[in-house]
Amino acid sequence: MVRVALYRDAAGRACGYSTAGHAGQGPAGEDMVCAAVSALVQTAALGLERHLGLAVQVREGPGHFDCLLPRELGPSLGARAADVLETMWLGLREIQAAHPDAVRLCEQARQPKG
Repeated sequence: MVRVALYRDAAGRACGYSTAGHAGQGPAGEDMVCAAVSALVQTAALGLERHLGLAVQVREGPGHFDCLLPRELGPSLGARAADVLETMWLGLREIQAAHPDAVRLCEQARQPKG
């Protein structure tokens, strides 16, 4: 199962995410659910970095991909970054609806450090 946590700040604004696991819907390299989730989370990070010019914290490795926004963003840039993350979240919710046994989503408060 792929697990994705969307982090929210104290104001409820999306500020990062963490993914872990595999969907188990096909052989490695051929799993369409994993590919769809990977495409969304990696594209969101690229949009934050290259379109908005943010220095996001990205950690990735086999079976996981994490991305955190910088803590100190102005209101306008923070809202634009949150929009990117909320759009990613919409896509992930659609994937979860189509494959509820393969994708689990949750929302949680951002960790105190990082």
